[in-house]
Amino acid sequence: MNDPNNSVNYNQSQLISRANVLKSLGIHSPATIKQLANRARLSKPTVTKSISQLEELGLVNSKGHRDQPKGRKPALYGLSEEHYWLGVDLEIPDLRIAVYDLSNRLVKSKADLVGIEGEFENVEEELPRKLIEQIGGFLDRQDISTDSILGIGVGVPGMVKGGYFRPFSRLKNTPDISLTKPIEEAFGLPVVIGNDVDLELLAELDRRDLLEEPGVVAVYLAARPSKAADYSVRLGGSVFHLGNTLQGAIGSANEFGHTSVARTDFEQDTCNCGNPKCLETFVNHKLAENGSDKPTAEIAEALSYKLRDLVFLYNPSLLVVDLLAFPRMVNPVMNNLEEFIQLRRKQLGTDGPEVTTPGDSEMACARGACIKSFRNLTVNPEKYSHLHLD
Repeated sequence: MNDPNNSVNYNQSQLISRANVLKSLGIHSPATIKQLANRARLSKPTVTKSISQLEELGLVNSKGHRDQPKGRKPALYGLSEEHYWLGVDLEIPDLRIAVYDLSNRLVKSKADLVGIEGEFENVEEELPRKLIEQIGGFLDRQDISTDSILGIGVGVPGMVKGGYFRPFSRLKNTPDISLTKPIEEAFGLPVVIGNDVDLELLAELDRRDLLEEPGVVAVYLAARPSKAADYSVRLGGSVFHLGNTLQGAIGSANEFGHTSVARTDFEQDTCNCGNPKCLETFVNHKLAENGSDKPTAEIAEALSYKLRDLVFLYNPSLLVVDLLAFPRMVNPVMNNLEEFIQLRRKQLGTDGPEVTTPGDSEMACARGACIKSFRNLTVNPEKYSHLHLD
């Protein structure tokens, strides 16, 4: 008598194999069966079957043959251009929505605002509802069917854990807000959420082909202007180690903007984070005090010292400095940092880190959200209906 559990296990095994082959093509495409077998650590017969199934599902198609001087030219396979990821950057009130193809190339995008007039009476319901309306309207205007979308990734400010987030530096006394469940129910697609700066770092590492490189330790510091108020800047951070961004016990790790500023002359404007002298509050206080959006020498000094701290704390191989809020401050801060690193090399005999600015600040979070959704596909393949055979 046949055991029905054997059929279930076999189908699950095939589902996992399809997910791993698809992910491998997302990293390097086009590729041959042999190349995919090596990268996905699967047998060639398993990869051949998975490719055939993915072609049937419309996710993979033939890309010709590999040119080589001798022997039979092996077939090449690549990702379909008719399926997409949807990435959302919910910065509050700033909002960006983007559609990327399976190779992470931008197809469509939109920048808008999620209106926050005063305080929401019920932020747990109102914010997801407004976001769902914006996503639905965007898809309708672009004439993009949810049938062509594999999954949705959402980047949010603040603490992220288990499908919930808390934007403590955006809204006062805010509770944990659920996004995963309401968006999944609205669109019938799998949803993953992540901290916005974590996702920006994923996008930058992907752009540099470092996401799958072993031994990479990357640190990202971001200073972004916000439309929430005049002279308002949001500061965030992220650390990438052992193939993933660090989250901490409650999803609040690497909030560099809420670490302390060692100044005895700063006693005002306590932040929602609970730290009375956090860097983000100090920066915004100095901007307001100065009466303009021009950065002050004190802000440059505070950011420079924070970057030095991060170099010592994490000893990164890559340090990404994103000063979109202060474009005129980039050169002096980077020069200051380079002088410090040179001195550190001389004193300690250490190499690195490589210091750079990001290649794309504007859409990095939305792109990183798509990358996170793609990576989640191999962790929870059962949630992605496009991988299932009838």
